[in-house]
Amino acid sequence: MPGIYEVRYAATGALHSFGAVDNVAQALALLSTGAKSWFGRRGSAEVPDLEYRTCATSTKADAKAAAERMIGRRETYMSGAA
Repeated sequence: MPGIYEVRYAATGALHSFGAVDNVAQALALLSTGAKSWFGRRGSAEVPDLEYRTCATSTKADAKAAAERMIGRRETYMSGAA
């Protein structure tokens, strides 16, 4: 399913990755943290504690448009104009 995903470090809220993709589930499954997949088998302390949010859309074009709006709003907010 097309959509947007955002992955952040749980401890700090810092952005790990963000994207508009054809398949959100596949993008998250392929997301890597260093040499290993986020959802694959992992060692104890090698993978950071991550959290994610998703937003489904009808098409990848809709996902890209929504992502651009989100980025624009974030930039406006961070500049103090909001």
